[in-house]
Parts: sequence; C-alpha cells; structure tokens
Amino acid sequence: GEVSNSEKYLLGIDATKEFHNYRFEYSEAKVRFYVDDKFIEEFDSGIPKGEMPLMVNCWYPEWRGLDPVAEERELTIDWIKY
Repeated sequence: GEVSNSEKYLLGIDATKEFHNYRFEYSEAKVRFYVDDKFIEEFDSGIPKGEMPLMVNCWYPEWRGLDPVAEERELTIDWIKY
C-alpha cells in the first residue's frame, strides 16, 4: 500500500512508566485515534477499504535522550478487541 496519512504528536506522557490505553476506531468513512480515552486525531481520507493485518509492536527511540534501553525489551498487551 501507500501511506496517505501520517502525523506525529507529543502526548505529554511517558509511555514507559505505566500502562496506557491506545485505541483506534475504524470504519470505511474514517479512522479515529485515542490515547487514554483522549481523542487525538481523525482521518477521513485515504482509508483502506479491503482486508488488512493488524500489527502491534513497540520501539525504543534514541531521540528520547534517556539511558540506553536494556537488551531485553517487553511489550505487554492486556487485551485487543475487534
């Protein structure tokens, strides 16, 4: 596919310190994004219409300027609802 929507946000939270709820609501008309139930962004164009995989991952960006990340890294997912 081709990227048609892309945004970057400073969320005002340290995602490494505690559990956070990340959510998106998808329909054929729009996709809405939330963090800890706070609305962040909505896209109403460039929305995929066909089947697609859901990929969940995490990253540890160097730009955070904190101590290097330990060799072992972990992503805990409490639940995914479809």
